Order: sequence, then C-alpha cells, then structure tokens
Amino acid sequence: MKKLFSVALLMSLILFSCKKAEEDKVIFIESQPQDVPTEANIPKYVLGKYYDVDDSNSFIIVTNRNIVETTESINKETRASLVHDSIPNLNINDNAAVIKHFDSLGFVSRFVGDTLLYSYKSSDTLFQLNSKQSLKIFKDGLYLNTLKDNGYYTITRIKRSDDCLLFQNIISNDSLLRYDFTEKLIQGTDSGSSKYKLTPDKKGFKKLLKDKMFLTNYCYCKTKNRH
Repeated sequence: MKKLFSVALLMSLILFSCKKAEEDKVIFIESQPQDVPTEANIPKYVLGKYYDVDDSNSFIIVTNRNIVETTESINKETRASLVHDSIPNLNINDNAAVIKHFDSLGFVSRFVGDTLLYSYKSSDTLFQLNSKQSLKIFKDGLYLNTLKDNGYYTITRIKRSDDCLLFQNIISNDSLLRYDFTEKLIQGTDSGSSKYKLTPDKKGFKKLLKDKMFLTNYCYCKTKNRH
C-alpha cells in the first residue's frame, strides 16, 4: 500500500514523537550540590499540571516521583485533500471507514462537515526518581541530577515563580572558564556548541548560583496560554 500521509500528517508524527531536549553541554563528575541530601519524593508544593507557555498543546504533570510531558498535535484535512493523497482501497466519502483508517495509525479523528480533524498525543518522562535520577533541594531551587552512561551528571534546576516552574540549565560558553573547577572538553565551531566539565565543591556551586549561571530554557505555568 502506498504511503497515505499528507505533509502535515508526517510532520505531526515527527515533531510530536520527540520530547524537547538539548544536548548535554555542561557535565559534572558528582551530583550537585554536594553535601546536600537527596529527596525521597518531589515536594508537594510543586505537584500538579503545568502548561508550556510557548506551546499551548504541551503540558507537564508533576507527581511525587515523576515529571511527564504530554504534547498533542491537532490537525485537519479537507475531504478534497484526501482525494489528492490518493488513498488506495478507501472510500473517502465513507466517514466511518476514513476515521477507522486514521485511528488505526494512532490518531484520534472525527469529521466536522467535510473536514477531518485528527490528533496525535505523545508523552515523555522528563524525570523519574530512580537509581540514575535524583533530586536535591537547595535554597530556592530543586536540582534534578541525571547520571549518564558515561558516568557524568547533568543538572537541571527547577525554580518556582508564582504559579510557574522555570526549568533552567547552565549556559555552555567560555564564561565558565572563569572558574578554576571548569575544564573545556570540546571546542565547538560556534557559540554554545562547546562542552565543559565542572567539578565544584559546595562553595563553588554557590558561586555558580550567585553569578546566575542557570538560565531558563522552558517555563510551565498552571494557567494555560500565560506569557
């Protein structure tokens, strides 16, 4: 059978099957901050549902041990475009048959007049307390430590601001070289593409915080469409 996806349909499968993630450009040899105990659970004051301020179709749900992001792609096709796609062996005038076909591909679909509405939902676990992912609370931040297969840690800070959660990471550029605990591992071809290894003690980590080296990558709020 020929491929029957339109361009929009293909893009929805590609774009929404992948979670938002960046390459790990800043790594640590130990979980951070040092000399701070790990938590058994995510604290109650951050639990709940939060919407991505940049994408109203994405949201996260924070439970006592997990942070899961869900994204839903909502698209539409006219009946005429289905004819153009030349779906073989399918009567495009038979609404039930078309819906059954799209649903078999993982979509939730329905007709409104001669327009087919179809959605695709994907979920990704951003964080889960386990043997490789741990949580530390220090000052006004939650520090998500992830142990990678190469034995190094990456760290994301969650900072609460009113009813929003700011997901923050340390910027990856040569400003890190001001610290005596930084080693440049890879020289990138442009700004932000180099890789750095950090070995701070607790005092050094406090210096990173004081210098505001954690910058916000993503923001999720309890109120939808908030900017």
